[in-house]
Amino acid sequence: MSDYLKIIRLTAPSYELVSLTEAKKQLQVDFDDDDSFISGLIPVARDKCEQYCNRVFTDATAAILFESFPSGKNPLNIPLPNIVSVDAVSYIDDDHASQSVTGTVFNAEFQYLWPASAWPTDEVQGVRVAVTCGEPVETLAFKQAMLLFITDLYEYR
Repeated sequence: MSDYLKIIRLTAPSYELVSLTEAKKQLQVDFDDDDSFISGLIPVARDKCEQYCNRVFTDATAAILFESFPSGKNPLNIPLPNIVSVDAVSYIDDDHASQSVTGTVFNAEFQYLWPASAWPTDEVQGVRVAVTCGEPVETLAFKQAMLLFITDLYEYR
């Protein structure tokens, strides 16, 4: 199996897991002067927590970067739990040109992406899998981590 290098969010979420009210309650702030500053901390905290967990917490499109394809017909393991669809698979060939891979099959239950016949055998410089994430991964632990990070950012500004 080919290990992924990075997950990159391509679109902004339609909502945040932590609201301004929840952040202010965590910070014990009961005035409105810092609302815009605190609101700006919320997406920063989500980004940092998503990067740390290598997860996308809300609906979004994302790119998963791999160093190479697995050999032959072995699947790519897609590391996100809430994938709705695989939108595109591409790679950079040995001539540094972008190439598309078509006919892949995604198994959501096991999070595997299978090639139609076999993965390209060219000298691959990097693989990009564009995906759409659906149902949010909303848990108390993610929310609490964001709130703690917001607290640190607010107190040490």
